[in-house]
Amino acid sequence: MEEDLTRNTFTVSEYKVKTSANQDFSHVEWNTSFGTFRKRVLRHGKGYSKPSDLGTLCIVTMTVSEVLSTLNLGYPVGVDVKLQTGEGDTEMAEVIDKCICSMRECEVCTLSIMSHVSNIDDHATLKRTHWVDKGIIGEGQGDRISVAVDKSSNINQDTSVNDLVKEKFGQLSSSEADSENKPNTSETQNLDDSFIKIELKSFENRHIWKLSLEEKFSVAKNHKAKGVELFNNGNFEQSFKRFSKGLRYLISMTPNSQIPSSVSSEFKLLRCHCYLNMAACQLKYNNFSAAKANCTKALNIEPQNVKGLYRRAQAYLELGDLYSARNDLLMAIKIEPGSKAVETLLVRVKQRQAEQS
Repeated sequence: MEEDLTRNTFTVSEYKVKTSANQDFSHVEWNTSFGTFRKRVLRHGKGYSKPSDLGTLCIVTMTVSEVLSTLNLGYPVGVDVKLQTGEGDTEMAEVIDKCICSMRECEVCTLSIMSHVSNIDDHATLKRTHWVDKGIIGEGQGDRISVAVDKSSNINQDTSVNDLVKEKFGQLSSSEADSENKPNTSETQNLDDSFIKIELKSFENRHIWKLSLEEKFSVAKNHKAKGVELFNNGNFEQSFKRFSKGLRYLISMTPNSQIPSSVSSEFKLLRCHCYLNMAACQLKYNNFSAAKANCTKALNIEPQNVKGLYRRAQAYLELGDLYSARNDLLMAIKIEPGSKAVETLLVRVKQRQAEQS
């Protein structure tokens, strides 16, 4: 399954800090394009198991520091919250999910947003940008957080992280700039004034392999439906992740011999659509190779799917494979004569071929 939305990676580091009282505090950091989110364990949990990243039912309590009181976490604060991992469609909810999946039952921790990201004005919010530029969007299963900046800003793919931070939050102090990527091992320095305190009171893992085929199919349909809604709202990255999650459940239903005949055709169609919708998201971010691969997987399921042929032709065109693009479009026209989108793209392909001849 081609899960890359782009080719960037997400970094996690783990280390321990010893205080003057000889207490060990475990830390985990999620290094993102626009700053570091640091987890600090205040009270260790019990047992060894942790929530899985998909479908675990959790009861948590979250509180926030005053600095973050206006930030939309995607979850209520100050009360017990029942949440299911993998269901958050906001950037902060995604980071919180990542933190929760690193916790044990009854564990208490803080999730700090490092200083150069946390100088947030009253009207700002952390959200993903929808630019095509390299370095902005992370992998399909990754967890990159970006800072909301005006799309009219003069920013290109070579703009540095510091430049983006300065554009939104102002100049960094020299000490912040020098230390933004280094763990804080000072005995006296507070980890941060900008933090979310999380207590994982209980959780119940619902591992995919334990679910019935009917349950897996239902969850997959739900992810696909939410992915379509997000796509229609222009949130292509979160949409991509929903389709990818749906595919994880569908893939776990194979081999096909296990699938009841009553849902076999619907299962194939849903899997085909998830691949095609992932490809549509990847085309938005110019990841043409992955889009082509996912279209091919969809066409292996449904060879005469016009959307699959059209989107793969789009990818072929951008990759310079004009011969394959033309073949896909000619086949699409044979299946669906009069399609304006297909005819328009075919004209572009023929023009490009004429220019190269």
